[in-house]
Amino acid sequence: MRAVMAKARSVGTAFGCVRDSNHFGIAGFYAMMPLSEDMIGVAMTNTAALGVPTFGRMPMLGTNPLAFAAPADEEGAFVLDMSTMVVTRGRVEVYDRQAQALPEGWAVDEKGQSATDAEHVLHNLTYQVGGGILPLGGLGEMFGGHKGYGLAVMVDVLCAILSGGAFASEIADTPGSSARVSHFFGAMRVDAFRDTLAFRRDMDELLRTLRKAEPAEGQNQVYVAGQKEREHEATCMRDGVPVPTGVLEEILDIGRTYGVSL
Repeated sequence: MRAVMAKARSVGTAFGCVRDSNHFGIAGFYAMMPLSEDMIGVAMTNTAALGVPTFGRMPMLGTNPLAFAAPADEEGAFVLDMSTMVVTRGRVEVYDRQAQALPEGWAVDEKGQSATDAEHVLHNLTYQVGGGILPLGGLGEMFGGHKGYGLAVMVDVLCAILSGGAFASEIADTPGSSARVSHFFGAMRVDAFRDTLAFRRDMDELLRTLRKAEPAEGQNQVYVAGQKEREHEATCMRDGVPVPTGVLEEILDIGRTYGVSL
């Protein structure tokens, strides 16, 4: 991202790829880097195959997250950071640790049928026997699962096909890593398109208009991407970071193994 930002400073807009890489971390972090220079940021990565294509039964695509960040003023930046699957593997693991059934439409079993047993879904993913997480939108086409599937393929094209990296089911977890993943980064200087202050003002107006939209019955307000995360960050900075009991127990167990006290 620093490389494409440097190029964007001189030419206005720049994009770049990384291939044969490893764990990506947080897509939104990279997309937000250009905000400090009044640039729009884009970041994507493909991942080990965990997602089942619409009407399929075998994992063929990763959760393939993408992030987009645009600067504003008083409203704070618009930061979209999303998986192209319904959920990440981590969310399925949380349900497994808490012995909770997965919601319908999150995953399918080895036959391509809806699955709610988190432990069984994770077992199938680990041993690649079929089944996995569904694309954004869920099962089939009724609620737009094919659109999430298309977005996941788009990420694979920009990250892997464009860079000559591994793609689709070629990418598999190893004991130590999600190996051979590829990334895509972009930076666009706002003033290469229009006056930066005018852009920021219009961003404020857009985000404020959405945020002040009348909420549905039973809801407190309408949110925009990045708002909940900023509010949660402020709470954590004040009160500390909440950790689920199961995760805390795992951390303590690792600490005891290596002689690290809480």
